[in-house]
Amino acid sequence: MRKLVLLFLIAFCIVGCSSFNKEKSIQIAKYIVEGDYEKVMEESDDLVFQQMSRYTFTIGLQSMHDLIQTGLGSEVEYTFIQSEKKYRIQKGKEPNIEDNHDVTIIMLSNGNKSTMLTLFYNRETGKPYYFHVDDVRECDMTRFWILSSLGLLVIAFIIYTIVRVKKSDMKKKWVKYILAVVVNIPLFLVTPVGVKPFLFLVTSSGVKLSLGVSIMGVGFEYLGPDSYTKIAFPLGSIIVLYLLKKHNKKKEEAAEPVVITEDAQKEIEEAQA
Repeated sequence: MRKLVLLFLIAFCIVGCSSFNKEKSIQIAKYIVEGDYEKVMEESDDLVFQQMSRYTFTIGLQSMHDLIQTGLGSEVEYTFIQSEKKYRIQKGKEPNIEDNHDVTIIMLSNGNKSTMLTLFYNRETGKPYYFHVDDVRECDMTRFWILSSLGLLVIAFIIYTIVRVKKSDMKKKWVKYILAVVVNIPLFLVTPVGVKPFLFLVTSSGVKLSLGVSIMGVGFEYLGPDSYTKIAFPLGSIIVLYLLKKHNKKKEEAAEPVVITEDAQKEIEEAQA
């Protein structure tokens, strides 16, 4: 069992903490910001020039450069966000570059303004063949981290519940563990822009009820200005603590000594006589 858990943690780190194409992507981002389009072309895959001319590609790079310069200025900080391998297999179709590629995301920021540069890599050559820059947005990452830390209170409450159950003499403890860990109803979605209700989603067509569960009460993903933290209501833990309270109350009632009054004692003696 311990080996299985260790194997899971290793696999999680490999998948969740991948940083391939990191240095190359940051360097390409710098070339775009500095307007060195020739260097970008040297680092790009030949697929780019099969789809467009060098002139058209230069115009596209210049548009990205202007978007970044207008929104962020020349003092830009580069932050690696993530790298991810994409796979897609379709029956009866030969795999192509769009089906199997690598995606790397770099955040460009200046103060509280930031944008995301996404690069799509040809896995065979290790060179990017497609580039995309989001619009520059203003966000408050400090407030995001402060509000996201409230999710630690939910995790602490769930752990407290699990410890209480472990120290008790309740039967089928594993059921209570699952209830506490799994049954958490997401209430709020914390983003760098602000806090949004998650249980009731406001859409163009009205307000919709969005039910779901959250493992350990918190869901988190760091994606720069697109980062989010889901904070849930620990319904399962509250139910478990209620059941534990009832269990302890029954034990106390069963352990209480029976008090017999003098009148009751006389009646018992008369009945025995």
